[in-house]
Amino acid sequence: MKKIIVVLLAMIFITGCATLPNPIEVNKKKQAQEWHDKAEVLLKLGEFDKSIEGSKRSLEYVNDNGDVYYIMACAYSGKSDRKNALGNLVQAELSSQYYHGYFCELAIKEPAFQWLSMDVMFKYTCQSFFDLGEANGLLGLGSTELNCDNYDKALEYAEKALLIAPACFVSWGLKGSALVGLGKDEEAIKAYSKYLVHFPSQSSVLYDRACAYSRKQDKINALNDLAKAIEFSDSCYNVKEFVKTEKSFQWLWEDEDFKKIIN
Repeated sequence: MKKIIVVLLAMIFITGCATLPNPIEVNKKKQAQEWHDKAEVLLKLGEFDKSIEGSKRSLEYVNDNGDVYYIMACAYSGKSDRKNALGNLVQAELSSQYYHGYFCELAIKEPAFQWLSMDVMFKYTCQSFFDLGEANGLLGLGSTELNCDNYDKALEYAEKALLIAPACFVSWGLKGSALVGLGKDEEAIKAYSKYLVHFPSQSSVLYDRACAYSRKQDKINALNDLAKAIEFSDSCYNVKEFVKTEKSFQWLWEDEDFKKIIN
């Protein structure tokens, strides 16, 4: 990956393709930050309606700022508006550039949320994101074990992550890869399929499932997944090149249907 980045940077320098920041985008970010700052000040002053309005104006310029959604959640909570307070807290977590559970940790300590401290949905929301954070930590450990070919250990971490946070769908991808390493293609296909229900255009997982199908001599499903993997791939993940040397597909290299897909 480091080599790819270096090559791309070199190409940009050599061909003169480097571009200056888009002034429109720069202005949008500036406007968004100004409204964000105003909303934060108004929240501290107890001007909840004005803070909400400022937050909304900020989101008109940059709509994925977790900090702004959190300010709005606090303002709604200050108005005793449970529905919008929890809704914006969830949106803050989903838009967060921090770790899962970051904004929930703040909310638990936030005076504006104290009246919700015993609320079932508030507690459930926070616990769900704390669980996702723990599951992501396990996935990191599992990925390390997978890269070291410790497939049993990788599978163990994937299953623990799913047990803690069933909504952490990425865990199914790790589980599938661990099962492939253990030679359990049938189970791997099931795991990949559960992942793809939620991320149907993930080229790498489609390709991995295609390989598993191919090892089972399932030509129809193997080629179907291969075609989709190629459709959703990009220059950084060139499926057409990978499959030409993929031993799982060796028995299909001379197949006319296979050739039509990769050519």
